Amino acid sequence: MCNAKDIYTAGWILVVMSGLVSLVIQVYLGYFKIDDMVKYLARCRVIAIRMPLLGKDPLSRLCMLVCIGGMFAMPHLFLRNGGMDVRDYKNFPLGLKWLINLFQLSALAAVIAFLVLWWVSRHL
Repeated sequence: MCNAKDIYTAGWILVVMSGLVSLVIQVYLGYFKIDDMVKYLARCRVIAIRMPLLGKDPLSRLCMLVCIGGMFAMPHLFLRNGGMDVRDYKNFPLGLKWLINLFQLSALAAVIAFLVLWWVSRHL
């Protein structure tokens, strides 16, 4: 049977693995797919504003990736205020949308699991 210590350890393994999955996907998207994403979102105002800031360094690529991730996390907000073009949103490749959502969900799972485990450790 599993005791509390095993469950607690498994929780920390989940935090580390979720964080690593998110990091690997972010690096892959940032260095190999960000140019395609920007090409597909060329008519979006949000991308046009941030395009001069996109360089070859990891920080600028991560910032652009987080911006694109936010656009796909809340598309209704960006479509309503004109930050994202409807045609660009509909023509964006489904595989890239899936990868963007996967890195966001794995990062969210890592944060939630970290907070729960931190709370548990404080009250043990």
